[in-house]
Amino acid sequence: MNQRKRKSLRGRLARLARNNCANYKANPHIECEMTMCKLCVVQIETDSMIGNVCPYFMRSVLPADPELESDYLEHFPKGYRSKAVRCEKCKTAISPTNNRQKYCTGCAEVAEAENRKIRNRKYLERTRSRKTI
Repeated sequence: MNQRKRKSLRGRLARLARNNCANYKANPHIECEMTMCKLCVVQIETDSMIGNVCPYFMRSVLPADPELESDYLEHFPKGYRSKAVRCEKCKTAISPTNNRQKYCTGCAEVAEAENRKIRNRKYLERTRSRKTI
């Protein structure tokens, strides 16, 4: 990633923190209460994008902007933090156990039953068409 894109991303992250982070807004002097130096870690200049990571920002503020979250998470090494995955049916956040998981446990059972019903219906149609010939 070139320097211009990195700077743009850092600015977008700082804007999101300034507007949405409770720790950033709590102090009228615009000082973050989570760090010792009283600066938001998003604003501290580092060589790499992942030099400073605020767990509160990652967990609570960043999911508010999914596009920015995906852009930011592209800079992390593989396996650092899995991207937030949402269930396709109920849209709740899940932590996938493998790379193919699409549903939470409750919705997975319902989806499996629906797929089984469709699969059995196709199978019965095929077997009935063979018997009539």
